[in-house]
Amino acid sequence: MRRSGTNINSSSISKTGNHKLRKALYMPAIAALRFNPVIQYFAQRLKQNGIRGKKMVIAVMRQLIHIVFAVLKPFDREYEIRA
Repeated sequence: MRRSGTNINSSSISKTGNHKLRKALYMPAIAALRFNPVIQYFAQRLKQNGIRGKKMVIAVMRQLIHIVFAVLKPFDREYEIRA
C-alpha cells in the first residue's frame, strides 16, 4: 500500500522474475479465462475478493504454472494411501 495525501494505492505488479516466462504465459492465461471452466471459477473467486484486471491475469498465470508442474511431476501411486 502506498499513501499520497488522501489517496491510498495498492502496489503494482512486481517486474522481478523471468520476463520471457511472463510473456509466454500471458496469452494462455487470457485464453484460460475465456474457455477453461476451472480457471473461470478461480477468477470468479478472485473477483469476489476484489481482484480485477491484470492482477487477475497474473494470478491465473501463477495457477497455470501450478498446473504445469502438477502434470510434469512424477506420478506417485502411494499418494492416495498417505492422504
